[in-house]
Amino acid sequence: MGRALLAVAVLLTVAIGLAGCQSPSLREHGPNAAAFAPANGAALSALEIKEGARLYTLKCAKCHQFYDPADYSNQDWQSWMLKMSKKAHLKSDQEELLSRYLDAFRPKDDPLAP
Repeated sequence: MGRALLAVAVLLTVAIGLAGCQSPSLREHGPNAAAFAPANGAALSALEIKEGARLYTLKCAKCHQFYDPADYSNQDWQSWMLKMSKKAHLKSDQEELLSRYLDAFRPKDDPLAP
C-alpha cells in the first residue's frame, strides 16, 4: 500500500512538472494577446501576420506573458525589443518581422511617445 501511494505521488509530481514545461499558447495570455491579427496590421500580409504570431509564440510567449506594446512609449518599447531580440537569439529578418508585427499592436498616434 505504501509503495502504491508513493508511486501515485511520484507520477502526480512528474505530470504536474511536465505540464509546467509546455510553452503556453498565445490565447492563454488573455484577450489582448498577439494571437489575433493586430488592429494596425494593414501593412502586413496575411503570411507576415501568421509568421509574426508564430515567432511571438516560439520566441516570446515561451518565456513570459504578453506585454501590450501600446502600454510603452516608443523609446521604452524599442529598448525592450532590442534587449529581448538578443535574448531570444533572433536572426535579423526575424527581429525585423517580429518588430513590425508587434508594432502593429501600437496605436497609430502613440500618446506615450516621448
